[in-house]
Amino acid sequence: LMRRLETQRLGRVTFLPLNILARNMREQRIEYPESSDVCSLMERCLKFDEEVRPAMQQVFGRKLLAKDWDVGSQWADSSNLDCVTLDGELFQRNGAVSGGWHDSNSLKLQNYLQLRAEKGKLEEA
Repeated sequence: LMRRLETQRLGRVTFLPLNILARNMREQRIEYPESSDVCSLMERCLKFDEEVRPAMQQVFGRKLLAKDWDVGSQWADSSNLDCVTLDGELFQRNGAVSGGWHDSNSLKLQNYLQLRAEKGKLEEA
């Protein structure tokens, strides 16, 4: 996989060792706010196998889903958790804000996999 990513310039990938993450997860307790304006992104919005919970918590555990810009800004500032709005803006607990439009055609790995799938369909026909 790594060689293919490199030779075909498909992008980067990060591997998360589940055994180490599971150990760290036991030590880390996240307290989510009780509010109708925000919820845990991981617990409320994502479905995954329990065996990958440590990786999901590493990536999504400190993220809240906020109903709008104002709420996201407020909770990121006060809760020490990152907030993602329904419109896709990201308010990070360190004060950074990300948002705007993203060109999905620039995702090289996604495009490569789609091209490969389409080639497979053509070969079957």
